[in-house]
Amino acid sequence: MAAKRFEEINEKLRRGEAVVMTASEFKRYVKERGSISLKDVDVVTAATSSVMSGVSAVFQIPVAEKGRFTRAVKAYINGVPAFPGPAPNERLGLIDVVVYGTSVSIDDPEYNGGFLFRDLVEGREVEVVVETREGFSVSRSLSMHDFTFARMYTFRTCYRNYGAFVNPRKEELETIFAVTPMKGELQEATFAGCGELNPLANDPELSVIGVGTRVLVNAASGIIIGCGTRSTREHPNLSVAADMWEMKAEYLGGFRTSAEPDAYISIAIPIPIVSEEVLKGLMEAVDEKLPMPVIDTNIRTPIAQDRYASVWQGVDYEVSFNPENCIECENCMVEQICPTKAFNRELKAVNPDYCTHCGACIHVCAGDAFSGKLGHIVVEGRLIPVVARFSSRAKAEKLAELLKKRLLEGEFQLMPPVEKLHCRS
Repeated sequence: MAAKRFEEINEKLRRGEAVVMTASEFKRYVKERGSISLKDVDVVTAATSSVMSGVSAVFQIPVAEKGRFTRAVKAYINGVPAFPGPAPNERLGLIDVVVYGTSVSIDDPEYNGGFLFRDLVEGREVEVVVETREGFSVSRSLSMHDFTFARMYTFRTCYRNYGAFVNPRKEELETIFAVTPMKGELQEATFAGCGELNPLANDPELSVIGVGTRVLVNAASGIIIGCGTRSTREHPNLSVAADMWEMKAEYLGGFRTSAEPDAYISIAIPIPIVSEEVLKGLMEAVDEKLPMPVIDTNIRTPIAQDRYASVWQGVDYEVSFNPENCIECENCMVEQICPTKAFNRELKAVNPDYCTHCGACIHVCAGDAFSGKLGHIVVEGRLIPVVARFSSRAKAEKLAELLKKRLLEGEFQLMPPVEKLHCRS
């Protein structure tokens, strides 16, 4: 069959004749039938949901009447540093600020920009404090609906898979790559990366994903603006932008680690099947073939290599909670360490919108109320159990399904790249 064009596929979508599959559906189809052709599928929706440090947001916030102050010197939102600029907005009573997802609140060491973004998307009121050039402070309680600009920018997201993390040394290690201090002597592992669902893994030659590609960022329409920081040809990642008004809180938030809180977001990207090359890339992107470097967290250097099948095949995508097994510990370790603050001890309940199914609860619950298979990694023939996942296949699948639904309902159109991604070698 001859190659297809973007507009040809968009026209099929408009007529309701296009075949759209999620990445999971595509992989199952190929495994069950052995092959697939260009005429069998038009678009595959791939997604990832993961801790991604390179997340920020730009807000414009009305904080006072005109003339009240000259300009902002410092600003805080729920105690999270918000950096004024680039526009001074002299005497307008407005501030333009940049907030990093990893910036930690001056009031609460377990609250950061990631948790703030979720609170804003949920519509909660936040406290905005501005220190002025004149030397006095202005404060105001607002929700994001009061903001006049709210856009998320990422500087390093959607890595073409990432890796597993271990600690070969004897001493425990506090690190952003572990929920609790990482035990030494290769006793445990964590990992990030959604394997065969990952968008860039499914377009290895970057044939259809490029600058200008429309995407979903936390369920809101966004766009790829280029490669991200530390992006290379072998290990590309993306920089994307999206307005925050239509984002859904279940796809983003803060993520507490043993070192300091980080942030997680979710991105879905459509892959139009325009050629045999694109189809082949999708067929080759399976967990059994995708490499997963095993990294010594102390020096951030690979010491072995496994495959994503070790952590995503034969495992549970979701963690189960049995409240009958809860022994109501006065100092509940699950509540204390849950990265997304999803567990409430008093209610004996897990908030499904907050839970990323990382599995950290399984290993700290004294009553064994949490269960789930998380898989393992292999280092020189040794099986090392995974104790926490920094990516959520469950949320990634859900977002890929949402993008598929919007494509089929005509709410989302494919956009050909305006130029290829030029990631440095």
